[in-house]
Amino acid sequence: MSRECFDFVLDLIKNHSVFKKLEGKSGRPQTPVVNQLMVFLKCIGTEGSGANGPNQRNTFEIGKGTSGIFCRRVIKAICSLRDRFLFWPNEQERKVLARLTCEEFGFPHCVGIADGTLFPLAFEPDSEDAPDYSGRKCGYSLTVMIICDLNKKIRYYLAGYPGSAHDNRVYCTTLWYTIDTHAYVLVSLNGPDSHNRRRSAL
Repeated sequence: MSRECFDFVLDLIKNHSVFKKLEGKSGRPQTPVVNQLMVFLKCIGTEGSGANGPNQRNTFEIGKGTSGIFCRRVIKAICSLRDRFLFWPNEQERKVLARLTCEEFGFPHCVGIADGTLFPLAFEPDSEDAPDYSGRKCGYSLTVMIICDLNKKIRYYLAGYPGSAHDNRVYCTTLWYTIDTHAYVLVSLNGPDSHNRRRSAL
């Protein structure tokens, strides 16, 4: 992450209530938000033992359990921004996106592009259906369907399916698949069931 992006995220979350000391509660003030964000980024940006508690404590000289507290606070603050950055375009914006997509790529009435991707898991899931998470392209993973517009802005996603799930199966459970619309999303669905598409997909 660049320093510019770091400062951008920090500015968005620094005033969240999760980082405020509760009124009437004694004790020391919280660690600065900038430090808590650094601990969080170190945790999600490191695989294996590099993200565990002892490693975090040695790197940042923090107490036992503090890394988990910092990460939970930052996650809560970031998730609170969901509706601000992740939303389906309204009717007016869809018209603009469809026009721009047609001008640049030649697809009329297309408002987005969808595709599935795999998010690798660091460890084998501790569950009876663990083999289902063994993906086609890597080890254990989650299958995620993402829809973005021509500006590469994510407009919708559906996560949680095991890595063995085909893109078409995941796409057929998205909200977009069930809505009645004159616009459509360009989808890449390769496989034996790829013919099973509604009019909202091309």
